[in-house]
Amino acid sequence: MGSWDLVAMEVQMRNPLAALLGLTPTSCRLRFRQLHRRFSVGSDGAAAGEEDEEDEAAEGPDASAPDRWMDELRRLRVAELHREVERCDLSIG
Repeated sequence: MGSWDLVAMEVQMRNPLAALLGLTPTSCRLRFRQLHRRFSVGSDGAAAGEEDEEDEAAEGPDASAPDRWMDELRRLRVAELHREVERCDLSIG
């Protein structure tokens, strides 16, 4: 999270399509902020996206946030796969 230039380079190396789409350090930072607002919940139960932009820019994202995001994304993906299997079972049976 310290160098958005390195993040953009790493993503471009892992996904050549990202380079074709013009992935920039700024777009990486903005996407990270968007994910942070989507998956982070404050201690008062309010989503982080409801905080002031100035506060978010000053404090920066929580270092443990990516772990929580991965857990949430994994949970969402497993639920999606579960629905897909059920749908296929119904169409086969």
